[in-house]
Amino acid sequence: MVTKDTLLAEYTQLRRGMMISGDASRWQSLNLLSIFSEAVNDMLVAAKKQQNRLLQVIEKAQHLDEAASLFILRLYGEQQTNLGRYKEQCQQWRKEKLTSRQRKVVEKMELQINALENMNYQIL
Repeated sequence: MVTKDTLLAEYTQLRRGMMISGDASRWQSLNLLSIFSEAVNDMLVAAKKQQNRLLQVIEKAQHLDEAASLFILRLYGEQQTNLGRYKEQCQQWRKEKLTSRQRKVVEKMELQINALENMNYQIL
């Protein structure tokens, strides 16, 4: 069952990831690459968990109350909107001279962002 505490914990985790990007016009240095990578990974893990929970609700013919439904829509809708910032940041990092390891991290992030977009679309 989806509880308010579970939703709040996921919201906090997702907001953490969204807050890192800050202003879309300000690009982050490569020093923050690992933080961005961790945030994107955490968002993807949370989205997978949420999708599984929602599928369980559907399978059991249960219904979420209106407040929980609106919360999920707002949360993942906001995240979906902010994923463009992460894509743009990855593009900016690609313009820099990256080590082999950094390039792999950026490539992995881009794949995860695409997966996250697809997962959020399914949730929404």
